[in-house]
Amino acid sequence: MLALHWFWQSYTAAFATACHVFNHKSSQTSAPHLSWLETLSRGSLSHNDHTIKLIYSCSEIYKRYPFAELKQIAHQRIAQEGL
Repeated sequence: MLALHWFWQSYTAAFATACHVFNHKSSQTSAPHLSWLETLSRGSLSHNDHTIKLIYSCSEIYKRYPFAELKQIAHQRIAQEGL
């Protein structure tokens, strides 16, 4: 279980870096006013398992490390899928 935790933390960090570099503009068009509950609810509507896991991982990591970028990552993914 600990290995899975570290895997998703690493995955999220890599995703955040890649999205920030390649798609910075779309992160500014996300909905930063959404709460984590609303973010998780919208993410659960996705048909993409990776999106669901990414948003859940961001919310769990945010509990320990409340970086605004984690919320931006989740909102960017929601915006990309039009959820």
